[in-house]
Amino acid sequence: MEIPFRISTAAERLKAGRRVNRITVRDFLSLFGAERRGATKVQEIRAILDALDLQTTPDFETEWIDAPIWLKLKDGVLPVVLPSIDEAIDLAIEDLLEGESPGPEQAEAATGPEVAPESPAPPSNIEVSESILSEDPTYRIGKLPAANKTLVIVGPNDPLMKTITLMLQHDLSQLPIM
Repeated sequence: MEIPFRISTAAERLKAGRRVNRITVRDFLSLFGAERRGATKVQEIRAILDALDLQTTPDFETEWIDAPIWLKLKDGVLPVVLPSIDEAIDLAIEDLLEGESPGPEQAEAATGPEVAPESPAPPSNIEVSESILSEDPTYRIGKLPAANKTLVIVGPNDPLMKTITLMLQHDLSQLPIM
């Protein structure tokens, strides 16, 4: 398979210490001429990324199709994700309203130098829940509840309140009447 121009350009930029923009999984796959993540296509894409010493964060194979991903070098250097000019201005205004003057880091972020950070730490002004990062949106067999549970049922003469209570307790949308 041929290496897409945008991927080779991104690899060169990352190796030069410059930043790359994020891309959705769908757009990333389209660079390789794919619409889906079949086993053969994923293997071909991984071979190209390995040849260029790249990986995606988060992994393009398990991430939601329209979620953003970033290319990064395998040695762990994350690309710089700078706020847009509007976001940088909003942050500066918030700091001024709180009585703080923008620090040199925020001023540097507003001007936008294109240098990769030395540590893979995320920017401190962004709070990301750990559960959001680890949550896999793909339905997998391991996510299904165990099937060896007792069946939740109601009788034909049971009161409606019992049925409603059981449905709420067990998070059910339907209940068999036996």
